[in-house]
Amino acid sequence: MSAEEKTRITVDIFGTNYKLVGRSSVSYMKMVASHVNDQMYHISNALPQLESSKIAVLASVNIADEFFKLRKEMEQLQGEGQKSIDLEEKYRKSVQQFAELEQVNKSWQEKQLNADEQSVQQQMALQGLQMELQAAQQQHQAQQEYLHNVEQQLIQAKNEQIRQREASEEHQQQLTSSELAEQQRLQEENAELRNELEQERARYSNQQSDDQDLVQEHKKLTVEYEKLKKEYNEWIQLVMEKEDPS
Repeated sequence: MSAEEKTRITVDIFGTNYKLVGRSSVSYMKMVASHVNDQMYHISNALPQLESSKIAVLASVNIADEFFKLRKEMEQLQGEGQKSIDLEEKYRKSVQQFAELEQVNKSWQEKQLNADEQSVQQQMALQGLQMELQAAQQQHQAQQEYLHNVEQQLIQAKNEQIRQREASEEHQQQLTSSELAEQQRLQEENAELRNELEQERARYSNQQSDDQDLVQEHKKLTVEYEKLKKEYNEWIQLVMEKEDPS
């Protein structure tokens, strides 16, 4: 605003007209003049003995006091406003931190839920493995029992085979001993009969006798000899068949 654009007004302050020049509006300048006038009349009413110059000084002091008080209040309000701004900033940061914590908590809950699901799955898998292990152990035990039974049967069969072989060997030994004894007996009887037959033949040949008794005895001895010879041959054949089963 230039000098020509300044506001000029005439105001009445404590009974005296003053010309005011300023860049403020007319209403504002009148409000200021009215406030000064009110202050001076207030002091004049309170202290009527004072001169106008002193009243003006006291009014100036009061106005200055009001100014500083108002500025202090304004500063306080500005401080409170700054505190409010700081509180709002803290609140905004708190809200942001709370939102971040909520997000972290949500993420943690999701992870915990996934961990719980994985734990349940792992427990189910572990139970399945335990069941498979138990089944495998039962199968292994059944196989062990089966193998034990088979082993016992093999042992019994082997023992029975050994027993039968020992019994067969013992029987074979007994049979061989009996056959040898029988062979010895037959040989002895054969030799004895042959000796008797030779004696009879010699006696028959020497005596040249038609004695019927001797003839009958000779025939009897001959029959017995042939019988023993036949038994001996049969026994020899039996022994040969046993020794050569083919």
